[in-house]
Amino acid sequence: MEYKIVPAADKVVRIIEFMAQSPTGAYGVTEIAQQLGLNKGTVYPILQTLIYHQWVEKSGGGSKYSLTNRLVGLSGNLLKGDRLISDFMLVGAELERQCGELINLHYMYGMSTAILAARVTVSRPFAAGGPAGGEHDPHHRLFGGKVPGMRVR
Repeated sequence: MEYKIVPAADKVVRIIEFMAQSPTGAYGVTEIAQQLGLNKGTVYPILQTLIYHQWVEKSGGGSKYSLTNRLVGLSGNLLKGDRLISDFMLVGAELERQCGELINLHYMYGMSTAILAARVTVSRPFAAGGPAGGEHDPHHRLFGGKVPGMRVR
């Protein structure tokens, strides 16, 4: 099937996908423009529009841009009625009881993974900030240093 691509919408999607490659990273207008082969005069107003809609925020003293967590909220809304997730929550509770481990449902896309659902029981709160990796990393505290995984067929 052939799709009619709207150039302006295509550029917005390309910028968001580029920035999502490193969600903790911040990018300047020039870097985004060079990486995507776009003009800075095209990238800047798109970023301003994304800021207005709270998809992007300024960082690095106002010269860099990074994604907000708005995409996470949208994906959560999309998955609310998903039967796989509701079934997982039932099965996950039993698996957690049997093995005493945190149980997650991951979605694999290429080399990327996203947690769709988790049966989270954490005995102590953790900080969302701090240095990445090691015992101060939130993922280390959630997973006890393990990388859980479960394939669903």
